[in-house]
Amino acid sequence: MYKTNVGNNNLVKGIIVGFVVSSILFGIIFLFSRCGKDDKKDIEISNENSFVETYRPNEVVVINENSINANINEANENSNVNELNKEDVGGEEYTDTFNGQKFSFIVLDGFQINETEKNKVGLVDLLDSTANNKGNIVFTFKSNKQSYDFDRFYDGLNDVNYFSDSSGGFEKLKVNGLDAYKFKNVAGYSNSTVISVKTNGGYVEISDLTNKYQSNGTFEKIVQSFNIK
Repeated sequence: MYKTNVGNNNLVKGIIVGFVVSSILFGIIFLFSRCGKDDKKDIEISNENSFVETYRPNEVVVINENSINANINEANENSNVNELNKEDVGGEEYTDTFNGQKFSFIVLDGFQINETEKNKVGLVDLLDSTANNKGNIVFTFKSNKQSYDFDRFYDGLNDVNYFSDSSGGFEKLKVNGLDAYKFKNVAGYSNSTVISVKTNGGYVEISDLTNKYQSNGTFEKIVQSFNIK
């Protein structure tokens, strides 16, 4: 009888130990499964938030706006602004009026005037005077009724954004006392060099359409001759 009781006690103890071990293992498995689900849920929420942050509806994205504005401010603050002042050069003086403001510039020897396009005056190189040539160097006159400064006028909404379209960069100038900017290698505009001069009535853009007259000084002489009467 004694041996039988011992066997029964051992059996009961074994059952209890087995139950405890099983409970512990079940608890561990349950915790791991819950953690995995919570982590997965957190990842999904994080990804969802990331998507919402990246793709906001009706958001206007402006590329490199801060960089462009910083460069404009730097150019404006530069005390060593290049000044182009009128010099005596050979040629005839051309005068006209735009927005009530009289202006003039010199038509250099070897060029002739073309006025077939509205608000534009072309200087045609006589060595390139084909029928379709409206001007190798072109003056374009633009109104500025809102009195916008350069950065607002050329912001891509009011007018083309020369600040971002100039692959060669830009710099601030003075042309006979008038504020101006030089835009180098304007992309999408035949890689032109454009100098925009601000007047009381608007902006006057002087463009070397193919950059043909940069190295020989011709373009600079024409720009220097531009003056407000």
